[in-house]
Amino acid sequence: MSVQLTKEQTEKLKELRKKANCSRQISLCIDDFDKLPPVKLIGINGLLQCQKENAAGCLMAMHFGDSYFCKCPVRSYLNRELGI
Repeated sequence: MSVQLTKEQTEKLKELRKKANCSRQISLCIDDFDKLPPVKLIGINGLLQCQKENAAGCLMAMHFGDSYFCKCPVRSYLNRELGI
């Protein structure tokens, strides 16, 4: 997937990553969107449902019922701002 980030978007992603204490390499979030785990937007509140089968292994996944929901601010930003 080819997406060009602005300098402001890149800086915002770096800032969000630091706040989240993310263990992922920032290059995955900025340079290679194809490697990001798939999510599905649920409802109008911006809740992201993990679509990855091994979501249980993610530190940012929150288990609820039969689903896992993404609480990663970087992933949320990418979905909200870029539709990724």
